[in-house]
Amino acid sequence: MKLPIFLLFALSRSLKCPEAQYRPHDSEDSCAPCPQGCFACEERDGVALCSNCYYGFFLDENFSCDRCVENCATCVGIELTHCLTTNPGFFFDKKNAKIASCGVEKCQTCREEGSCLSCQAGFHLSSESLFSKEGRCLACPDNCERCSLKADQIKNSKYLSCDVCATGFGLSEGECSICSPHCSKCEGGNGKCLVCFPGFMLVSKWSSPPIAEGAPPSSVES
Repeated sequence: MKLPIFLLFALSRSLKCPEAQYRPHDSEDSCAPCPQGCFACEERDGVALCSNCYYGFFLDENFSCDRCVENCATCVGIELTHCLTTNPGFFFDKKNAKIASCGVEKCQTCREEGSCLSCQAGFHLSSESLFSKEGRCLACPDNCERCSLKADQIKNSKYLSCDVCATGFGLSEGECSICSPHCSKCEGGNGKCLVCFPGFMLVSKWSSPPIAEGAPPSSVES
């Protein structure tokens, strides 16, 4: 069955373009790429103007995205002094007037080379890092995004415990266990589903068969 003309027109006008693309005024059913470094843009007088930029770029007075200095995540201009935050694994080296590498694999933040303050997701600072300037990042347990060393006062020792599990896993007593199918967040131990992946809805403690594609995840109070 053919759709009415007015419905086809309404559907075409409601076309939503994906990230970093826009719909030209002379097109009803297609999208065009935004300029380089542009996260969101729209057409004005036949020109695509940016409204938001990706990390590593900044929005200038002409609504274009210009690149920051190398290894700079956010900035307000093209000079080193315009850089606000660095990329993960880098720091502001004021002594040498540059953005330098932390020099530690999987390091997220540091104040000087070889001295890591925090690690990237899935890694943790080694125990010796707490007592020296030498910081190393070691892997967390499987399916764990953030972990830390805990003290066992009875055994007078330390052990590695997970604090935040990866998507699709639940946390219980420092360990991550897999959730039920189609469940993105659940309670560890009993496996009770709290949040479903997009395209699924929560009907009880287990996620349901898929509903309309692209539907938002549902959640309930734990």
